[in-house]
Amino acid sequence: MKRNNIRKIFILGFVFSLFLVIQTPAFASLSTLINVGKLIEDLATAPPPAVGAPLFAVAPFHTNDPSDPSGSKIQKQVEDLLKTIWPDAVIKKVPRPALDAQDAQKLLEQLGLDWLLWGTQEEKTTGSLHWTYGICFSDRYKGFIKKLGFGDIAEILLKHVPDPDLTKLLKFSLKGSTLLVQATSDKPQLEQIRAEIEESDELFDSVQNSGLDASDLQNFKQEQAGLLMIYGLETGDLQSKRRAKKIFKELVEEVDAKSEKKHEYEMGLGMAEMQLGEPVEAVEAFEKALAIIDPNLYPVAWLDNRVQLGTARVAVGTMLSDYDDIQKGVQELEEVLTKLDKKTQLLRWVSVQNSLGLAYQILGSSDTKDKYFQLSLDHLLEALRAAKGVLGLGDIATIETNLSSDYSSLGQRQRNVDYLNQAVVTARGAVETYRTLKNDLKLVFAMFHLSAAQSSLGEALDDMSSLRQAKATLEDCQRILPADENKSLWATNQMLLSELDKTITEKTFDPAALKEGLDRAQAVKAAIPEMAEKNPDYYLLEGEMLCLKGLFSCDLGIFQQALTDSETSQDLASQQKNTVLVLQTKMLKAGVLDTWGYLTKDPKRLHDSITLSESVLDDLTKEGDSIEQCSMLSMLCDTYGDLLEMETTPQDLTDAGQILERFKVCKKAEFPGEAASHLKCEAEVTYGLAAHGGDLEKLNRALELCREASVFYRQKGYTTEEAIIQQLVGRIDLTIGEKTKKPETLRQAIAAFTNVEEAFKGYGPCVRTDSEEGLQKAKSLLNENASK
Repeated sequence: MKRNNIRKIFILGFVFSLFLVIQTPAFASLSTLINVGKLIEDLATAPPPAVGAPLFAVAPFHTNDPSDPSGSKIQKQVEDLLKTIWPDAVIKKVPRPALDAQDAQKLLEQLGLDWLLWGTQEEKTTGSLHWTYGICFSDRYKGFIKKLGFGDIAEILLKHVPDPDLTKLLKFSLKGSTLLVQATSDKPQLEQIRAEIEESDELFDSVQNSGLDASDLQNFKQEQAGLLMIYGLETGDLQSKRRAKKIFKELVEEVDAKSEKKHEYEMGLGMAEMQLGEPVEAVEAFEKALAIIDPNLYPVAWLDNRVQLGTARVAVGTMLSDYDDIQKGVQELEEVLTKLDKKTQLLRWVSVQNSLGLAYQILGSSDTKDKYFQLSLDHLLEALRAAKGVLGLGDIATIETNLSSDYSSLGQRQRNVDYLNQAVVTARGAVETYRTLKNDLKLVFAMFHLSAAQSSLGEALDDMSSLRQAKATLEDCQRILPADENKSLWATNQMLLSELDKTITEKTFDPAALKEGLDRAQAVKAAIPEMAEKNPDYYLLEGEMLCLKGLFSCDLGIFQQALTDSETSQDLASQQKNTVLVLQTKMLKAGVLDTWGYLTKDPKRLHDSITLSESVLDDLTKEGDSIEQCSMLSMLCDTYGDLLEMETTPQDLTDAGQILERFKVCKKAEFPGEAASHLKCEAEVTYGLAAHGGDLEKLNRALELCREASVFYRQKGYTTEEAIIQQLVGRIDLTIGEKTKKPETLRQAIAAFTNVEEAFKGYGPCVRTDSEEGLQKAKSLLNENASK
């Protein structure tokens, strides 16, 4: 049962989800008189935007003009102007005037608009004009703002605002809003955002005591926090994330409980907390926002908040391994999906599909069945199909990154090489996109997935080049994002590298690779203790590496530490109700006891290993996982093969025979490395049973199985695995030689044991004991036969 690395990188997926709602505040308090006639004249001469047009509405103006009591004359005048500027613009009718900025926002949401113009006309030539625009991730508005058509018109509007302090704020709002939306495009203007943040600090100091309305200052702070969040998200800058949270917290405290802006601030606070890896606090903020929002007045904000709440709940469940929370989050997201119109709310629809895909992935990583990964694949493929040709390359790369995990996980579980290859292709496409876009943070995240896909393919095909590519991918991550820039990502990278070092060691039996892997894991534990203390994956990985170290060094005390790690990991996995990890920790414990028992010739430890393995096999049988059952039967055959070399009871022989018969008829492995390993294990039990019964036919059958396995190991250059096969061949030939007294068979045994001696030169003495004793015995028998 292969461990999936998705748990280590999963929570980062929510940080990079497509849908990050940053409310763009509506600076609608242009309460000073302006010359409406001059404004319209200037607007009429404005250059048209390059492409696209927003969804407009012009509300009836409040007016005291007896000739236009309904305000419809100036309303029509502005509508005609907009039509002149944007011939393709959709202009909706607004049934009534907007009372104030908050009322304008209500109208905006109720009518599903991008931009609402409204105001008053005091005299024929003077009045006040206001504009209110929607959440910056409205699909039409997003595409529109990217083209900067809004900028041409808004700059003209600003010329007619006589209050210099308010003009400064509004100019900041215009530029900041544009940068916020551009940040969701393929090439976020990070340097401009950083400069705008620095400028905003100076600006706020100069205007906060200017007598401006409090709501304008709050809007300013809200937009500043939005820029900080985007900058923190794209660069990983912790200070920016913390500042954003601090600003939103201040805004929440500043406004009255009945303020209709409070839900925006609570929502902003929740998103800032998500960025800081504080999903528990984020859930609290989103729940408060949801309690405030009236879905009838603010339907869009209500849906957006539910998306954020569902995503946060999944993140909480992931962090705390509380699968009830994950299920609650999934339910929230599934309900929102049913309320979204794919045609008119495409970005939100795609985003929710993406978030559901991520949520089902983490559920799949804790379940032995494939249903959750299949659901994840379905949601992400829907998202990708809808996104292509509509959304930007960066958004598509985000979905592709997540898809690669599904292909990799299903490929491992179903032994489907096509899926594993697809995982590599999909992840590599995302990596190349982010390289082109020069988005280092998202590039590193995609490279984590690429490495996992390359590693899974390498393990499946026993392809060392894929495994080394996976390691090179992770080492490249270190160069792109050094440890001092993002400690959490550094630690994740180190743990993934440690896992790869262990896998390479299992294939090559290279002690240097093992030492490198252990050093990495222990460095993470020293730097970030909390990343290991309650993490079952950490203890599982460390236990596996310690078991290998004990085998190399023959330091038998190490096995006790490995056993302790397996028990710690099992306790933590049980607390977290993670079925897959519980089974994996039992398998580790069984493996430690097997290796320890074999090296010390201790039948009790081998029997304990068998008991644990049979427990795992029973669980897999209940789950109906035939492929993994075969893997466990192979492991049991290996342990019985070790046991049958010692003094055994009749019951041991009976049990070993039953396991062998089950193993012969189970679904065979489709990956070549597993197939070779299974042949070796079958040969061990066949030999052990034949040696006890003196059955020459079965001894020769065991030799045939060894030769079949040996072909694969020689092709791959796995010298240690080949040596293990040769050691078994030597024992079989020795047993046949003892029985038949044939010198040629004994010479074959001597040649096999000599090859083993050469291969095991760098290992501890306990590893070489069997081959040394076999070699001496074969030589002695050959000499005895020659002297007769």
